[in-house]
Amino acid sequence: MTWVVFILRCKERWREPAAFARHRDDGLALHLTLAEREEISRGIVSDHSIRTIASQLGRAPSTVSREIQRNGGRRRYRANKADEASRERALRPKICKLAQNPALARIVATKLISRWSPWQIAGWLKRTYADNESLQVSHETIYKTLYIQARGALKKELIKHLRRSRAMRRSQHHTQKKGKHGQITNVYFCDPQQPWQRGSNENTNGLLRQYFPKGMDLSNVHQNRLNAVARELNERPRETLQFYSPAEKFNECVASTG
Repeated sequence: MTWVVFILRCKERWREPAAFARHRDDGLALHLTLAEREEISRGIVSDHSIRTIASQLGRAPSTVSREIQRNGGRRRYRANKADEASRERALRPKICKLAQNPALARIVATKLISRWSPWQIAGWLKRTYADNESLQVSHETIYKTLYIQARGALKKELIKHLRRSRAMRRSQHHTQKKGKHGQITNVYFCDPQQPWQRGSNENTNGLLRQYFPKGMDLSNVHQNRLNAVARELNERPRETLQFYSPAEKFNECVASTG
């Protein structure tokens, strides 16, 4: 089963049965009730300020402001429609965006197989399809598809394309909790007044480890293989280049000087 086919099948697997849909308890203080939304609607008609409406409801002004803005603003706010929209948003889990959009799923799958990271894919999509939101997806959505929706052997097949093929995704603060955090171990000193070299060095090491695992004997690696890896790395988009690839920027520079 290909990665794209799996994404499409997730659409059926993750469609929530009506019997298990989460129903909001209108008595919970965390949620605005229909009655409160009707009060907001009346306050808007009376041209009351956000703070006045919030004070009458005993709610924070920010809560009322967000409620109005996410439901059409003061001119289009309707209590019943806002309440229905709130119930729809509360349903979990939702169908993955990649499962709803086969064209986008194919693009993401192709880039993952080329060892692009979800962050690179998301940034490249945003730049390349700036005028088409249907072909844009966040890196978090890609990660959720891999770590939450994928299961069994297929999960391993997908995650192996990531730079760090963990069975679980760890918090961004995970490394800060280690006992040895902050201690200098495998040392590289930058040239004077060239602090950017350290970050580039570490990032490049991480990229190369994806192709040549730690402890691998490099004496038998042919130059053609090294050239292929270099070519693939130079064709990946970089955030520091506004998600253009080094190859694109190089060609652009050569063209401008020619």
